[in-house]
Amino acid sequence: MDSNNQKNYFFSKGDNTYDSGKVTAGKPGSPNPGNKVTVYYKEGWTNVNIHYRAEGGTWTSAPGVKMENDPSNPGYKKITVDVGTASRLEACFNNGSIVWDSNGQKNYFFNTGDNIYIPGNNNAPGQVKLGEKPAGSDTTAPSIPANLAGNLSSGTPKTVTLTWSASSDNVGVADYQITRKAGTSTETFTVKATTYIDSTVKEGTTYKYQVRARDAANNFSANSNEVTIEVPGAGDIIAPSAPTNVKGTATSASVALQWTASTDNVAVAGYEIYRGAVKVGTSTTPAFTDTGLAEETPYTYTVKAFDAANNFSAASAELTVVTLKGTIVIPGGDKPYSTNPSFGKRVSTPITIDGTNSGEWTDDMLIAIDMAGDDPRTLGSNWSLHETPMDLSHLWAAWDNEFLYLAWQYVDVTDIVDPANAGSAGGTPIRSMDMPQTIAIDTISGAGATHDMWKKNGNQPLWGGLDLPDYQFNIASNMFHSGYLSRAVNGVFPVDDGGVNYKTGTAAGITVKFAKGKGYTSLWGVKDADDVNDPSKLVNFMALGHDSNRDTFYEAKIPLSALGNPDMENTGIGVMLHQGEYSPMDTLPNDPATSDTPGISDSNSPKEWSDIDLLTAPFARIGK
Repeated sequence: MDSNNQKNYFFSKGDNTYDSGKVTAGKPGSPNPGNKVTVYYKEGWTNVNIHYRAEGGTWTSAPGVKMENDPSNPGYKKITVDVGTASRLEACFNNGSIVWDSNGQKNYFFNTGDNIYIPGNNNAPGQVKLGEKPAGSDTTAPSIPANLAGNLSSGTPKTVTLTWSASSDNVGVADYQITRKAGTSTETFTVKATTYIDSTVKEGTTYKYQVRARDAANNFSANSNEVTIEVPGAGDIIAPSAPTNVKGTATSASVALQWTASTDNVAVAGYEIYRGAVKVGTSTTPAFTDTGLAEETPYTYTVKAFDAANNFSAASAELTVVTLKGTIVIPGGDKPYSTNPSFGKRVSTPITIDGTNSGEWTDDMLIAIDMAGDDPRTLGSNWSLHETPMDLSHLWAAWDNEFLYLAWQYVDVTDIVDPANAGSAGGTPIRSMDMPQTIAIDTISGAGATHDMWKKNGNQPLWGGLDLPDYQFNIASNMFHSGYLSRAVNGVFPVDDGGVNYKTGTAAGITVKFAKGKGYTSLWGVKDADDVNDPSKLVNFMALGHDSNRDTFYEAKIPLSALGNPDMENTGIGVMLHQGEYSPMDTLPNDPATSDTPGISDSNSPKEWSDIDLLTAPFARIGK
């Protein structure tokens, strides 16, 4: 018998809902779409990211989503995730500084509903309390506002009156949030009543409205049904203003244009860009890159704005830009640092991708050689050789009619530089980590993007030299996924665009394998990162007895069709490789930006691993 501990239950006049010992006014609300998982993180780290996926689904981009303080439960951070049809959330945590809590790489699992996670001490696995939440917290959202309706006034000026049925809540509804969308514009209004008069609508514009309820604990209901109201107009005959402040940045084969956005009585739909009298493209943003240009040549540009009614502005003022002189690649030597000791090699027999060099990768395929031991663990006064090194040393390239083949080498020479720390440094080699690796590929001279597709490097420009990548392929060092390939569109790497320009490695036909060991025939470098510019300090680590089982060798096969079928012999492509959870830790070819921040963090890791880097070194060329 359920008698509320012999206190009984009381129901008010009208509709009432009883659920699990609670009585609330009104009818039951409509079910929320998808299953929801709520995780309360009992604070261990001050800054906490949760890296998650619906069980069996797709992971969030590392390092995951920042967890926010729960104002209703001091000492806890909180996140609620819609896992769709899944019944559990798989997750791990990190502090934003390369320190992970992943339950010994087994991850943690949380059921639908409320869950508490208590971190362990001294990096021990934490404790998951399924079906529990902090005492006294209100996590019940109001019911969804029902029967949203809208009415357009008949007089002038035009207004829209919205009405809806009241929501119910276990404690009480605080207010309602109205969302209004018009084209690309989204606005919100908050009211306490169940009606709202919108007096700011414009003629010739279509509006879409939705309402959701909020309680005092900041729990939001799902959105109501959507109402569309079209406000008729007399016809738009007003053209946008002319673009102003047109500026251009030239390379040897491109001009990147930017200008001040135009204004319009309704909205600017886009821009037409002219080189001389010829239209060379359109853009929905105040920026455009003109490619395929001749070097050391003047080009004159104008820009026009247009709106949805096909009204065109006057042309902007003319801008003349002269392209730069092209870069001449001088082949490097057989010792580091070296860029393009060769330009790779066309092969007649396809290369088998298995993570080992069985003789197919030869020195005449090397396109970059980096200094072993130049990683920032020994930069300046640093001596953090207990950390796993991120030390790249060799990059090979080959191609045939169908594929681009790449191979690269990570080395760990701690066994020679500091044998006392060799065990710690080699305890978790890069092949056992999920460290992001990025292969940047330049296929169109003068085009490409400057920012990482996942906004790494603090969402600051990552590439800033004459070579910019047109394709970016990201993979984890332990290959727990097949990677992601993005093609730059108007200078930006898109993500999650339905497989048009952003694809998984599997969907793009890319194969990557790795194994412990070496692919190189020689390994030259330094014992201290501060000695890279002193030829007398260069040593042969193989001659010193370096154990290559500490190293990791990678191979990749990329369809040329996935890269736009570049002309390898006559034009060639450029490649740069780096890795890093935040900013690059090392690059091939070498870029000095990866060793310009000495010092160590509070966790005794090099500060270089979490600084902001701008890579300006030329890419290694393949083919030509």
